[in-house]
Amino acid sequence: MRKLDNEKELFINISNGDERSFKTLFNFYIPQLEAFAFKFTRSPSATEEIIQNAFIRLWLNRDKLADIENPRSYLYKYVSNESLNFLRKALNEEKAKMNFSVLQNEFVNSTLENVFAKDVKRIVASSVARMPEQRKRIYEMSRMHGKSIPEIASILNISSNTVKNTLVTALKTIREELSREGIVVSLLVIWGYM
Repeated sequence: MRKLDNEKELFINISNGDERSFKTLFNFYIPQLEAFAFKFTRSPSATEEIIQNAFIRLWLNRDKLADIENPRSYLYKYVSNESLNFLRKALNEEKAKMNFSVLQNEFVNSTLENVFAKDVKRIVASSVARMPEQRKRIYEMSRMHGKSIPEIASILNISSNTVKNTLVTALKTIREELSREGIVVSLLVIWGYM
């Protein structure tokens, strides 16, 4: 990798406000730093923004440059920090979009939920009522009383595998009944009936 012979001197000159030294440093390091930042962003425009921000910060904090012993590492640190800031910002924006999307979907689906909620409850209750006694009891302990599989196994004095298999069968029975009624099973995750 190429190296400037006078990096330390350039930093000292830049710390004194020498724009030509700043331009020399910028032109020398721009290809290397762009490649480095691109590994973070995978976006040419984001990479360009990161490099610009890093060099702007470098210029604004130039009074500290005279004390820097390893200019190359210092530049990479600036770009690395800007890249991480970019990624945090992008992640926060993505979270905000997802939250907005979820809220929008919840609002749109709330009417739909109200329409189907009574039917779903009725179908689930009917399906549970027709289950064999042991399956019904295990389902109710799990879903209605919030008991864990080991807790149910201990109370009923049966194995955890038996409880788990019984729950799987109960849920399958409910899903099949709902499917026959034309209810979309994924809605149950939202409603918490299963």
